Amino acid sequence: MCDDHDRLLPPGLGTRFASSLRAFLEGWRALKADSSAVVSNERDFADQFERFVAAWGTLATPDVTTPQTVTAMLHAPSDEPLRPESSLPQRRFDTNAFRVFVAAFPSALAIRRRSGIDFNVWEVAGLEANELRIARVLGRLLDPRGPHGLEASLLRAILELLERRVAALSAERDGRFPSAKDVDEAGFFQVRVEFCPLGSLDDRVDIEIEASTFLLFIEVKVYAPEGQLQLDRYETAARIKARGRPWGVLFLTRPGLVLRTHQTHPTVADASWKDVAAALSRVAQRHEGTISPFLVESARHYAQFISNL
Repeated sequence: MCDDHDRLLPPGLGTRFASSLRAFLEGWRALKADSSAVVSNERDFADQFERFVAAWGTLATPDVTTPQTVTAMLHAPSDEPLRPESSLPQRRFDTNAFRVFVAAFPSALAIRRRSGIDFNVWEVAGLEANELRIARVLGRLLDPRGPHGLEASLLRAILELLERRVAALSAERDGRFPSAKDVDEAGFFQVRVEFCPLGSLDDRVDIEIEASTFLLFIEVKVYAPEGQLQLDRYETAARIKARGRPWGVLFLTRPGLVLRTHQTHPTVADASWKDVAAALSRVAQRHEGTISPFLVESARHYAQFISNL
């Protein structure tokens, strides 16, 4: 390792290198997702390594001279937005500080593991990438009659998050998309998981939410793409069943598939698991102190779990 810690790196080199690695990892994970032989550990490693690369590309030169500082870095949120390369100042790479960081890393990692912060009840429960299990938990959290105390707050938060995207939906759309105001006016709504809204098994939706003031279908996807004409059938079924009420189809999937869905189905609202995780985290924070701490922590664990899908 070079001892010249004042050597100036070319501007943006670290960010460009990190961007190239991220692009490689996205392609690699997409290839792995198509293979029936891939195991969840490989995807977990890809996710963790991708977060490391993203963090590396945005790091300024921090003071990493103590294990406590390294521990703080390990506990930092994994979904911090990346800064544009143009906003990054030129930095001098301090090899001595990096050497101290590497030496302190094992101790800091051991402290983190002993803290139990990485334990997630939903990972232990075996949700993995099973769409049906994930939909059942989400449906339960969306149900205002559920024993979680969240009432309608999660659905309201998701619809508020979608407001800008819904406003940009194709003008060809027949009918208004449901809003948070519709949820408030309804006062009560039903949540059904794995439901056939028109009685046909071909049109079975993962989650149906129905009230006197709106109708919403949610299609849950993790690694699998939508079936042939699947979203078209859902839109037709929702339009028929709504009978003049505001209606909509929400396609919930991984971040990399959201843009593609919007391009192929401009009248369908789309959101990523990270979007839902952010909404759930805010809801859990607002209810802290008013509902069971166990339920708050369970909601946070689920938000953490789905944010890594």
